[in-house]
Amino acid sequence: MAAAFEELGVAPELIKAVEELGWTLPTPVQVEAVPLILGGGDVMAAAETGSGKTGAFALPVLQIVHETLQSWARGAAIAANTPMVSCSSSRRCELNAEDRDSFFSIKDGVLCQCRQEKSWGGARATLGAFAGKVYYEAEVQDEGLCRLGWSTLAASYDIGTDRHSFGYGGTGKKSHARRFNTYGEECKQGDVIGCLLDGDQGTLAFSKNGRVFPVAFELPQYLRGQVLYPAICLKNAQMRINFGQEPFRCGPPPGYVGIANASADVTRDAATAVAAAASNSTDRQPLCIVLEPSRDLAEQTHKCFEAYSKYLAAPSVSTVLLGGGLDAGAQLKALKRGAEIVVGTPGRVIDFVESGKLPLNKAGDVACRIVWDGGKMFIVDLDATPTYGSC
Repeated sequence: MAAAFEELGVAPELIKAVEELGWTLPTPVQVEAVPLILGGGDVMAAAETGSGKTGAFALPVLQIVHETLQSWARGAAIAANTPMVSCSSSRRCELNAEDRDSFFSIKDGVLCQCRQEKSWGGARATLGAFAGKVYYEAEVQDEGLCRLGWSTLAASYDIGTDRHSFGYGGTGKKSHARRFNTYGEECKQGDVIGCLLDGDQGTLAFSKNGRVFPVAFELPQYLRGQVLYPAICLKNAQMRINFGQEPFRCGPPPGYVGIANASADVTRDAATAVAAAASNSTDRQPLCIVLEPSRDLAEQTHKCFEAYSKYLAAPSVSTVLLGGGLDAGAQLKALKRGAEIVVGTPGRVIDFVESGKLPLNKAGDVACRIVWDGGKMFIVDLDATPTYGSC
């Protein structure tokens, strides 16, 4: 009955599709999992064959993807009908209250605090750079933990833990893609940490109290020319950030300028970047990756996604199958036509990612961490003897 699925928060278009498949009531695993996933939770579920496990994750995934596409479409419409604002009103550099963890507090755009003792909270700035030499600095104002650096808009707020961000922390460690290595010196209350981006050379470095440390990172090819935003994350700590809106305490080396004072030719504000992304309706990259341990199970799951999404429209949601033993050329053509969801086997998905055929930019940092180095062996070792059940 439709009411039972409505109570779980399932969209009418999805309910109509599963009713045509003969579904009457959600199964126990669906009752438990669907609302949690729709609410943004991380869910691990185990249930017997034929219990509706595929529907338990596929229905909320399809709904989240569809609602995301609708949101982008609305953003594109707004951007298309919004006149360009002047640089003086849109290019102010400060911590972005619209781009932060909910428990990360910002005052006057420069003073930030997170009082969580077990969790990192973070935020990005409103202005980023893709070229030139730019700098900002931050004063450590208490004895909590801090990490700051640079990130794209696709990165986690926990900077340095994914492929889209780079950090340096008060413990004397640099970090990227969850790799933490000794760098620089430990920092304490009263110290000033400087963050240097050389967009022309593609390098990142950091400083402490005016002493510049050696290059910490060379930007990988996939991030060359991308806009990098100042990013800060804290754990039970407070910092004051100076983007150049006031005289620096320590200041950058010759050739660098505060990012707040950098030329518009090498910087971009976050609002413009978001609007541009929303307006690019032809850039249909995957938002979701579903991994199955065998080709047969991947084919079965792919069919389920196509059946469930039958009535999703304006915009539609496309699913592509990437399975070993199937025509890779045809799969690549399907990806190039555009797909929001990819269902595949580990070997073929990893092959497409490593060869640059399957972009993960929009799938988020979790997908990047799983498919890239941190979880690759886990994927390869997935149980190759699946159990079979109905959609």
